[in-house]
Amino acid sequence: MASGQPYPPPPPPPGAPPPPGYGYPPVQDSSLPLLAGIFLLLGGLSNIIMGGLIFGFGDIIASLPFGTGFGAIFMVCGAIVLIFGLFALIGAIFSFKREKWTLVLLGSILGLFGIGFYFTGSLFCLIALIIVATSRQYYRS
Repeated sequence: MASGQPYPPPPPPPGAPPPPGYGYPPVQDSSLPLLAGIFLLLGGLSNIIMGGLIFGFGDIIASLPFGTGFGAIFMVCGAIVLIFGLFALIGAIFSFKREKWTLVLLGSILGLFGIGFYFTGSLFCLIALIIVATSRQYYRS
C-alpha cells in the first residue's frame, strides 16, 4: 500500500458471525396487528350475532307444523356461521397478542365465509386479511 495507508483487515474465518453493527436492522413495532385484531373482532362479532339470529330463526321455523326440514337447514347454516365467527374471534385474540400469524391468517380467511349483517362480517375479515397478509414480520412465531 502506498502513501502510509494501513493494510485492510484480514477476512473473517469461514462460518464466523458478522462483525457488530452489521446485519438487518431490528423490526420496529407497528400498530398493524392491533388494527387487524380490531377488524377481526368486529367481523367475528358480526358473524356470531348473525349466526345466532339465523339459528334462532331456524328454531322458530322448526316449531311450525310444516317447517321441520326448513328449520333444520336454517339451524345448520346458523351453526356454521357461528363457527366461522368463533374462528375470527380466536384470530383476533392472537392478533392482539401478536402471536401465531398462521392462526390469525386462518381466522381471517374463515371469517370471510360468515355473512354478518349485510356481509359486514365478510368485509371486516377481508380488510383484516389484507392487513395480516402484509404484516407477517410483526408477529412472533
